[in-house]
Amino acid sequence: MSSPKLCDVGSKYGAPMGRNGCRPLNFNAPLRFYLRRVPLNSGGYDSGGAYWGLGSPLYYACSVDEVRPHSPYGPPGELRQVELFTRAYDRDDAKTIVRQECPNATFFN
Repeated sequence: MSSPKLCDVGSKYGAPMGRNGCRPLNFNAPLRFYLRRVPLNSGGYDSGGAYWGLGSPLYYACSVDEVRPHSPYGPPGELRQVELFTRAYDRDDAKTIVRQECPNATFFN
């Protein structure tokens, strides 16, 4: 299983603390996720330069596209991905944490 491709977030001002995820619009939607462990270097940085520190393994969950319902904040039918970052002891623990955020989550892998 390959590592997720993370965009470069470093700048001349340093690295951000972690990354922003993208939470689901409908927490009860039946979303399917790809779940990957994010490798961190010896200083606690991911491949794109975001700082996470050292500790439990870091996991990245990325859903298949979710359809946005009609709202004043965007056109109906717009697609967006749900992205979550979490620290977990192992893969099963990471799935449990994602299911706390999205109770009907399933996983491709």
